Amino acid sequence: MRYVSTWRPSGARLTPRCGIFTLSVGILVAWGTCDILSAQPKGAPPGPPGGHGGGAGSKKAAPPPKKAAPPPVATAPVPVDSQTGIPLGFEPKKEVPELMLLDQQLVSDDTLAKWAKDLSKYRTALRNGELTPAAKALITNGIKFRIATMTVKKNQQVLHEKREDLTVRDMRDAGIQLQKIDQLKTFCAWVNDEIIKETEPLLQNNFYVRVHAATLLGELFLVPADEQKKWKFETYIPAVEPLRKVLRDAEQPTAVKIAAARSMIRLIRYGDMPANKRFETAKDVLAEVAKTDHHFWYQMRLVELLSTIDAPLDLETRKPTVVNELTGILRDPKRHWHVRAEAARALGRVALDPQVNISSLLQDLVQFASEMSKAAQQQPKAPQWEMCFFKLYLAFQSIDASEKDATKKLRAGLLYNPAASSAAKPAYDLILPVVNAVINEQAITAPQVQAMDDWLSKSRPTASAKSSEVKPPSQGASNGPAASFAGEK
Repeated sequence: MRYVSTWRPSGARLTPRCGIFTLSVGILVAWGTCDILSAQPKGAPPGPPGGHGGGAGSKKAAPPPKKAAPPPVATAPVPVDSQTGIPLGFEPKKEVPELMLLDQQLVSDDTLAKWAKDLSKYRTALRNGELTPAAKALITNGIKFRIATMTVKKNQQVLHEKREDLTVRDMRDAGIQLQKIDQLKTFCAWVNDEIIKETEPLLQNNFYVRVHAATLLGELFLVPADEQKKWKFETYIPAVEPLRKVLRDAEQPTAVKIAAARSMIRLIRYGDMPANKRFETAKDVLAEVAKTDHHFWYQMRLVELLSTIDAPLDLETRKPTVVNELTGILRDPKRHWHVRAEAARALGRVALDPQVNISSLLQDLVQFASEMSKAAQQQPKAPQWEMCFFKLYLAFQSIDASEKDATKKLRAGLLYNPAASSAAKPAYDLILPVVNAVINEQAITAPQVQAMDDWLSKSRPTASAKSSEVKPPSQGASNGPAASFAGEK
């Protein structure tokens, strides 16, 4: 199934379509930015109406003659290993990782049944927003019940429902009777702390439970959106802490880390993170993204996470470390095209300290556009180009006026950043034609690439020689829409 968005990029002539990339580790489905474009599938031509004959009195058509069965085709014997007797090239099915089979139910069925009897009282206490000892006891037991049901083996196929029983159906009514926002924040903070305390052990449970636990933490909020009360939605930032532990844990499967990174993106994007926590978090993410052996999809999520953290300078070195790392990724031909394109997009969203050389940053973006264009000319049917070129476009533009940069003050995109807007326009004008070509499924022309190379030659004399090289995708990285994580840690 393909999905088509109604968003239309400025200067582009075709509507982007959403791409869904399936990454299996069990099976995890990770959604990327709506960047890939697709035409609707063409249906088969309609046949005659079923069951209609030739009408009354018509002669019955003779059945078609039966075709003679083709003679059997002789097949060559399959070569086998002389010692094992196994056909050469055959790989036996790998055993299911132990993590997939882990069964750690938190509490007994009897305890679950006991807690279930008080669910209505728990919901009432949650709505009332009281923090009396009796109300706290009811709410704590209700949270324990919700979390524990996620560890029951028979619930593995409905974990999303069990998770949303707490984060959607229960929490939407948390403190609904409270009228003052300070009271609501106090109450929701206490409830969220209880949820975090009960959820954190799940990050060492069954693989599927871990993925949903990491997702659950990203769904916690401090203030719900309420237009009538003029309350602005705000996530619960302390939930970032257990997710940082997931990123640092070398034993966690990649898919769990991806879920953790996605949750951190949501929490930081819509929450109010203290400065010291922003820099500590950035340090953890930078350490992870520096490891080039991670799966490209995880690298891509880490780069996106960096784009949400308002950390213009390293507190220790006083250098623009985040921007330096992103430009390093953008330049690295060993990184996957998706990761480099995500770095381009991120550079249009991070905070730009005055130390950042805007001219050099723009040259790197045009250099990347030239390299990717030449690779796309050689492999025009490769599936990654539409998403990658669209993300390159997003380095300069925002999805819409509501999309902000990491500071949450400026509209996203270099064209809207006062530190870069005037200098960014010439580079954007060079890149837009190749983005339009790819989005509209047209060939990138030689003059379009030459225009970028000429600009680079004038802006940076050494760039011309470098830009003539076509950089292939990172060796060993999958370019297809799906990749296996089975057993990967």
